[in-house]
Amino acid sequence: MVLSMLHHYINSYVPENKTIIIYADNCPGQNKNQTVVAYLCYLVKILKRHLCIMLNFMIVGHTKFSPDRHFGTIKKLLKNKGCSSILDLVGPQGLVEKSTKDTKENKVMTYLDFSTGLRNFEWYEWDEFLRKKFRSCQGIRSWHLIKSEQRRKKIQVANCVGSEYQDFDNEISHVNLIGQPNILQPNELSPTRTNQLKHFESYVTNEHKPFILSNF
Repeated sequence: MVLSMLHHYINSYVPENKTIIIYADNCPGQNKNQTVVAYLCYLVKILKRHLCIMLNFMIVGHTKFSPDRHFGTIKKLLKNKGCSSILDLVGPQGLVEKSTKDTKENKVMTYLDFSTGLRNFEWYEWDEFLRKKFRSCQGIRSWHLIKSEQRRKKIQVANCVGSEYQDFDNEISHVNLIGQPNILQPNELSPTRTNQLKHFESYVTNEHKPFILSNF
């Protein structure tokens, strides 16, 4: 999911042939894993969309950085205003954009347009697709700096700021990666979950019911 959203953002808002610098926390489930590194290499070495991508991880015990600030302002407004459905979250009058004085800072991009039902982007099976070309990165848990460049066959990694980069070969050279990953279709709500949601019908106003459960 993280890579599908990142893929949409890069393709929509980041010009080609630019160096990208990404900062992330050390969460292995979302940011610090084999698939994320492979995807960045895919952009640089296979698609050749960017000359260089650098992925920098925050040190253990870091306090806050900009994403945490944005989540904090949203949570504060949610606590004060409440939220009945996605209808209260998105759009120019939604809580996300209204959570900051500068409306350019917080923008909403939903998978489905809540009013038309059309998809704004796709979920892709990146893990299975990228595994064909890129091998596991042994020792990734200790890396804090990762760099992928078109001019170098191997990626460069370092354990901390100020350390010298070391070469690491994560590419399977005899494999040609062609096509694109399979599109994933989100699962529908299970019958059990649907029945559970019906218990909240009396607490939901009519304008929000279509966005929570269509058969209210």
